[in-house]
Amino acid sequence: MTTRNEAKVKKQIVWKWNIIGIDDAEVFFNRKIAEGWKPVRVGMDCSRFVFEPCEPGEYICRTTSTINKYGFFDKKKSREIKQILMDSGAELVEHSWFLRDWIGVCAVRKASLGNFEINSDLDSRTADYEARTKNAIFKCVTLFMVFAAAWAFEWTRLGRIYQLDVIVLAIIMTCVYGLLIYKQKKKLRRYKEQRGVSEL
Repeated sequence: MTTRNEAKVKKQIVWKWNIIGIDDAEVFFNRKIAEGWKPVRVGMDCSRFVFEPCEPGEYICRTTSTINKYGFFDKKKSREIKQILMDSGAELVEHSWFLRDWIGVCAVRKASLGNFEINSDLDSRTADYEARTKNAIFKCVTLFMVFAAAWAFEWTRLGRIYQLDVIVLAIIMTCVYGLLIYKQKKKLRRYKEQRGVSEL
């Protein structure tokens, strides 16, 4: 019979606030796997992560977006990616009910099954990062407009948000998405350069 203390040992909860985008999550998860912890759940605010014990290096984690070429969430693409991953023997990392797969799909697979890649060719990687960049720009502009409207009309009902608070929050969110856009554009530029070289 498993005691309450033994049950607690079976899971590790980590709070991490500097995960910006699913690429950072993939790096973080693979580092935890190397330490003997398999990711099983991502919390609603993308800062709370739940892990279960595994053998160090037992799994490989990969992530991909569920964004279409126009920069918006694609439910059909999400279902297809999940099915392909499960057919390959991968396990999906659960997201909270609110996020679901809006931030992308994350999966782990036994390392013993061989190399594990989702976007294995340069064309698909380039297309994926183009879509991610469009999505991040759209979110950044939308958030800025919402905060600008909140400041202009002095929306103070939700938690008594004052104008200065709105301005500070708008700056923070714009910086976060600005950093995400920069990182994605940097990787997108690298993939385009690699594709150009491979086509020579």
